[in-house]
Amino acid sequence: PEMMLVNALLATCGLEPLAEGVLSICADAQISYADGKVSGALAGVPWGRNATHVLAIVPGTPARLVLLPADAAQCEQVLNTAGEPRDTLRFAQVSPVAEAALPAAVSADALLVGGAMLRTAQTAGALDRALEISTQYAGERKQFGKALASFQAIQHQLAQMAEQTGLGNASSEAAFVESA
Repeated sequence: PEMMLVNALLATCGLEPLAEGVLSICADAQISYADGKVSGALAGVPWGRNATHVLAIVPGTPARLVLLPADAAQCEQVLNTAGEPRDTLRFAQVSPVAEAALPAAVSADALLVGGAMLRTAQTAGALDRALEISTQYAGERKQFGKALASFQAIQHQLAQMAEQTGLGNASSEAAFVESA
C-alpha cells in the first residue's frame, strides 16, 4: 500500500513513479529543506529498515514533496503495538532523489488520508479472507458426526461475521468514493 500511495503522489506532482525497490512513506516528518538538502527525522516509517526510498512532505508554503534515499539515513528500529516495523529515519544534509512543490489541490495531509484509506482497504480484504476461511472450515469440520456449519449457533456467528465484513467493505468503498 505504501508503494501505491508513493507512486500516486509522485504522479500527481508530475514526477516519474518508481517501479523498483521498496517504497515507504512518512506522515510524521520533522524535517527541514534548505539549499536542496533535507535534514531531520522521519518517525513511524512503515518498514523503514527495508525501504530503498521514503516519501515525505516538508511543511511550509508551499509544502514540498521529497523522495529520499533510505540508505542515506540512520535507522532507529521501532516496532508498533502489532510488532510491525515503524522505524525512525534520521537524515543529515541529504539530497532528495526527486522533489516537487505539492500542488494546491493536494492537502499536506495527503499521506495521512491516503494511508488511512489504504489501511481500510487492507482491513476489508483481510475481513473477506477471514470470512472465507471460517466458512470453509465450518463446512469441512465435523463434530458429533455433523459439519459445524449445520449447527444453528455456528450459522448465526457466520451470518454476523458476514454482516460485519459487508459493513467493512462498504465503509472502505465509501472512503474511496468520497475522496475521488
